[in-house]
Amino acid sequence: MWVRGDPHIDGSKRFCTLQICVHCDNDVPQPKQEIMFRGKGVKLDEVIQSGEDHPWDKRVTVKFQHKAYYDADECVDWARRKVPDMTRDARRNDEESVLFSDNLRGQTTELFKRTCGKYKCKNHFYPTGCTDILQLVDQQLGQLIKRKMGEGFDDWIFVRDNFDHWQMPSTRGG
Repeated sequence: MWVRGDPHIDGSKRFCTLQICVHCDNDVPQPKQEIMFRGKGVKLDEVIQSGEDHPWDKRVTVKFQHKAYYDADECVDWARRKVPDMTRDARRNDEESVLFSDNLRGQTTELFKRTCGKYKCKNHFYPTGCTDILQLVDQQLGQLIKRKMGEGFDDWIFVRDNFDHWQMPSTRGG
């Protein structure tokens, strides 16, 4: 799921992409959710290197990419980090798992499918343009998250020089 801006202000640039993964078994801990922001996270890297705690909730993985987009490399990286934990219990019972995906190009590559397959995880891809209908997380939870993120961004943009910083090209830290 991704959140974009106002076309009149920032040309509809993608603010961030959320990787929301839900385990169907309530007895198993839910996977750590992931959010990818546009940019390089340079200022956050400075905070982290200074020894301060991450400025985000520890239950969330935060990543940065110049377009806030899960391309083929990012999808494979996600699969290598997330699929082993998500499929652990099924593999212990010699069972397979299924990952339902929304047909993102990076999720349809052979490398992504092989990476999931290493952990006995098959891929099922929704038909293009149907994710919000078939994948309820996009329609219900996703809409709520997008609204809350938009409200948070509206609050953030008016603090100090955030608006000016947001307008900077990504090569200058924007």
